[in-house]
Amino acid sequence: MVIPDGFSMNTNTNIQSNNLSREDTVNQAIHAIAAEDAGFSRILDAQSERLRYIIGILPGQSGREPALERAILASDSVRRTIQIITNMQMISNQKLSELLEDGSGQL
Repeated sequence: MVIPDGFSMNTNTNIQSNNLSREDTVNQAIHAIAAEDAGFSRILDAQSERLRYIIGILPGQSGREPALERAILASDSVRRTIQIITNMQMISNQKLSELLEDGSGQL
């Protein structure tokens, strides 16, 4: 996997699957979901920077007129990205809910 400059990825995958308790498994799953959320946050931040660049409102940026067609295309791309992340978040929330339920259906 190639990671763009400015992005980092936690490579601590020291997971020992032998004899994990339910609590350990839940904690590891919560950690994975949190890491996924952090990744989503970075993607959204990058999309925000992209839009601000296109419309010319980044700090220190001057004399650049936004191109309407570029802004519309970027906006559509950002909208699709947000839709995908929203769907993935719904799946993560469902996983987390199922993970935290005990046998009685209570959290």
